[in-house]
Amino acid sequence: MYINWFHHFVPQIFGYLAFIVNPYFVYLIFTEKVNLGNYRFLFSYFALFNIFHSLMDIFVPIVAYIVAVPNLETRKYIQNDFIEIYNADSLTLNFFALMYREATLEVLIKSYFGVVAGTFVSVASISIFMTFGILIMKLLKEKRLTLSEKTARLQKELLRALIVQTAIPICLSFAPCMLSWYTPMFNLKLGKWLNYTGAVALAAFPFIDPVAVILCLPGLRKRIFGEGKAKISSLAVIGMNKLF
Repeated sequence: MYINWFHHFVPQIFGYLAFIVNPYFVYLIFTEKVNLGNYRFLFSYFALFNIFHSLMDIFVPIVAYIVAVPNLETRKYIQNDFIEIYNADSLTLNFFALMYREATLEVLIKSYFGVVAGTFVSVASISIFMTFGILIMKLLKEKRLTLSEKTARLQKELLRALIVQTAIPICLSFAPCMLSWYTPMFNLKLGKWLNYTGAVALAAFPFIDPVAVILCLPGLRKRIFGEGKAKISSLAVIGMNKLF
């Protein structure tokens, strides 16, 4: 089947970058001079999860083939829409499809089983993110008065990083998937842009996640970008001294 070059190469690039950036992220965490406490292990877990996520991008389609591979009935049902939207014949393409009505009982059972299983995983993951985020915020508020100014500032920065890490998978992973699963139930056609953005966003998540944390934490951010600024400042000072 024909796949747009953007759709084909960009997810692969992000997948390779995830295997490069996440180990480097773990290195930065464990060599950081500022004491991050148990957050080091938490961020290490996130990095391992990101690598695992990239691996699952390879194996999940194999599992999805069992419940979502279209048979001849499904291919014919969406043939006209495929020609209209993608200018391609569904009878000659490889893809995954779910049918929620006007199909045999076997097809309907597989379709609803697939979407319910995916929804359960998505909702459970988001619920865990939100629950632990709220618990961390409550704990920080309780201990705010007993923490030093430096420790309180560090905890605030770490909490900001965790909030960003919670928002990234919701926006890049769960939201596109939920849209692609449920919009057909209500006869909503979002077009092929969702396929392009959804697939790319899923592949980009394991790469963007550690990068976002590095940018949120000043200590890690300065280790990457601070040296260049320092060199520029020192060159400027030397130049001024020569002038005078």
